[in-house]
Amino acid sequence: MESKLSVGFDIYGFEGYRRIIAGFGYNGEVTLSFLDHLLSLRPSIARVCKYADHAIALLRVINFNLEGTTRWDVSECGR
Repeated sequence: MESKLSVGFDIYGFEGYRRIIAGFGYNGEVTLSFLDHLLSLRPSIARVCKYADHAIALLRVINFNLEGTTRWDVSECGR
């Protein structure tokens, strides 16, 4: 999935984050769609990169399907 950002925005490494997240299979797809939604809200690219960086750390430790996840599921993951 290719993002619609101009080349100048990649100084933050956003495309690298996208490639790493895409390697997480279905959960990576869900995360990429979340990041695309964030981009549609027009925050700074640095802020979206911060979320992408945190998402990678979370994707490494979760062992459940993100689609259909509740708030309780996420709070139990950290325990």
